[in-house]
Amino acid sequence: PEHQSASGKPPLPHQRKRKKLNLDEPPPVPKLIKREKKNSSPKTTKDRRQKIEPKPLLAPNTPDVSLPPEEMSTVILSSEAWDLLTRAFKFSKEGDKYCFPSVKPGKTDIEGREFVEGRDYFSELSELRRHLCAYGLPPALEMMTEIEGIKLSAWVRYANVACLKREPAALPSLTSL
Repeated sequence: PEHQSASGKPPLPHQRKRKKLNLDEPPPVPKLIKREKKNSSPKTTKDRRQKIEPKPLLAPNTPDVSLPPEEMSTVILSSEAWDLLTRAFKFSKEGDKYCFPSVKPGKTDIEGREFVEGRDYFSELSELRRHLCAYGLPPALEMMTEIEGIKLSAWVRYANVACLKREPAALPSLTSL
């Protein structure tokens, strides 16, 4: 055809023959592409409720951890949690104070600000635990196993549960929630 060169390949844009414009005819109207409207947004509250899918109790990337049920249903002792905090996160105990990594009570940080009790260090481990529950754990500096991470995060999350004054205590089962 006319849109192919002698070699059989399609011509480059500058090699194509241009159509002559006929000034007697009106210009061609471009074709409008109509897109079908997706009916993805629900119209009523009832429709919205039906579209929401229940979220899984575990994060989607959480692998199946095979712990015995009695270990999954108890919170670790504070002494075990402190061992994990000192090993993996480099928390320290300065005198009778439980400190975040690189914190020394009565000293100043790199910017010259004094360390504050209740934010940087704590007089009791239970206070540190409540702080971690409210603000989260800092990034781990050393590796820990997945099981240790699960146990430590459960210890942190249950800081404000009244029935856990004695350790270890049974956690409510997922079926009872």
